Amino acid sequence: AEMLADAVLLIKRDNLPIDLHMVEIQTMEHQTDADSRLVRGLVLDHGGRHPDMPKSLKNAYILTCNVSLEYEKSDVNSGFFYASADQREKMVDAERMVTDEKVHKIIALKKRLCDGTDKGFVVINQKGIDPQSLDLLARAGILGLRRAKRRNMERLTLACGGVAVNSVDDLEESDLGFAGSVYEQVLGEDK
Repeated sequence: AEMLADAVLLIKRDNLPIDLHMVEIQTMEHQTDADSRLVRGLVLDHGGRHPDMPKSLKNAYILTCNVSLEYEKSDVNSGFFYASADQREKMVDAERMVTDEKVHKIIALKKRLCDGTDKGFVVINQKGIDPQSLDLLARAGILGLRRAKRRNMERLTLACGGVAVNSVDDLEESDLGFAGSVYEQVLGEDK
């Protein structure tokens, strides 16, 4: 009961009604009731999706976005007829380049804000991030989480600040949230 009261007090804002949707009880099946604890922050139910991504970051910028960072075949109901395999390959490369440009814009922002500092960078995306994009982010030292739930995206901006963006064009520091600590904890087989 004490943990629940503390959780409500953590989200209470002056002169505003309490939004109980901001408190969530997560059940970890391999733990006992005695292991219950209050997390004074935000818990997401999945971690980084690339083995080379950082597992822990301090002083981290948080980019919350709803941007597809995965190669997608066109969903247009039309036929493409290619004169050669080379022509088809050029079309595939052009589509891949669009995704890579989005990822490189995120990496450029990270470099501009974090290089030469002790700050980290986290991307939490409501849409997907394909393996090639995850690899680019990992090489840049960015922790990337994909397919975050909408309610968690709302909680992120309230907890960390910043705004959820729908485009990576013209990203600025003011778009980002900030967290003192971000880490991945594995419970059983779940991140």
